[in-house]
Amino acid sequence: MKQLYTTQEYKFRNTKKIANSYKSKRNKKYSSSKFKNKFKRPRNFIITVYAPSDFRTIDNPDECLLCFRQMRDLENINKIARKSFIEFSMEFITEIDYATISILTSISDDLKLKKNKCSRYIS
Repeated sequence: MKQLYTTQEYKFRNTKKIANSYKSKRNKKYSSSKFKNKFKRPRNFIITVYAPSDFRTIDNPDECLLCFRQMRDLENINKIARKSFIEFSMEFITEIDYATISILTSISDDLKLKKNKCSRYIS
């Protein structure tokens, strides 16, 4: 049963509680959940990491290391339907060596441990 606030002290306390509850809801600071969708990429936008044409770590280390950094970068991870993956294109490769293949397998194993898939395709 609801208590009746008959005396002035109880009436004041009750109105103060109600006012504070409305204030806290009204003057609430913005939360990050409101602005999360504002900075997201579009859903159909998929980032692909392209390998350089000379994909040998011994002869062309700068471009190879740049490609490996792009593969491991968190910004390049695509998320579609709660599945995260990295799309890696080997389309323009003309030369490749054994060291690069071993580094690619280690990166794909590392991504697999982090529950990301590395989808490679050759066109």
